[in-house]
Amino acid sequence: MIENAEPLQDIAHIGHVELLTPKPVESLWYFTDLLGLEVAHAEGQSVYLRGYGDYAATSFKLTEAPAPGIGHVAWRAVSEAALQRRAVAIEATGLGIGWANGDFGHGRCYQFRDPDGHLLVLIEARTFAPGDWQDYRGAICGPLLEYSLMTRSISTATPFWQALGFETVAAGLEPHPWLRLTGFGLSIGLHETAYFEPGPSYRVSDLNTRLAFLAAKNLKPTERRALSAPLHAGVTLLAPERTPIYLFEANAATFPWR
Repeated sequence: MIENAEPLQDIAHIGHVELLTPKPVESLWYFTDLLGLEVAHAEGQSVYLRGYGDYAATSFKLTEAPAPGIGHVAWRAVSEAALQRRAVAIEATGLGIGWANGDFGHGRCYQFRDPDGHLLVLIEARTFAPGDWQDYRGAICGPLLEYSLMTRSISTATPFWQALGFETVAAGLEPHPWLRLTGFGLSIGLHETAYFEPGPSYRVSDLNTRLAFLAAKNLKPTERRALSAPLHAGVTLLAPERTPIYLFEANAATFPWR
């Protein structure tokens, strides 16, 4: 074994999350008028959104579908060469699906699944200047912070994510076994439980003020939490299609490893 090997840094950050919804009108209203995400583009059955402070063209894709769920999670590579390297490495695991054409905000991409069957996509490191932010709308969601996933086995899933360049920074057993991995500015939360619902987590500045704004619109958070460590100050919201949206106070004390 090579000691002090340089960690993999081929993956830069989460590119975007695709949410499937059978209630496209209600979901779009929820994420724009209530949570404050901005529409960046619309095409076919999909609307592309971004949160306040996101520097990429989009970080959230809302797609009409017969049933609710997560369509896929996209990860942005640091370069074209990095994208090629990770595609070759993933293909060797037998979990690769193959190359696909680009979408709004990115060029061609490589599709694959993790050991638990979640659809994931690697996209090339192309960035697009975002449009003007509409200041008249209150921004509840800040930049995308983390994507949290259910796993059947943390011990089985962890080597897969480590092969992509992620490192373990926190772990625990309550309220269920969980593990947090980070890599070059992004985080993945793995939760070993059948009762956990996957969803995106957003940084929020002045969380209590944001919650007061939502309460005035008769929207209340649930008791469920995505991240398990007790130091995390956060709440969970449910979108119209019942997808959990996790909000966490944006300060250094909340996420000391970032």
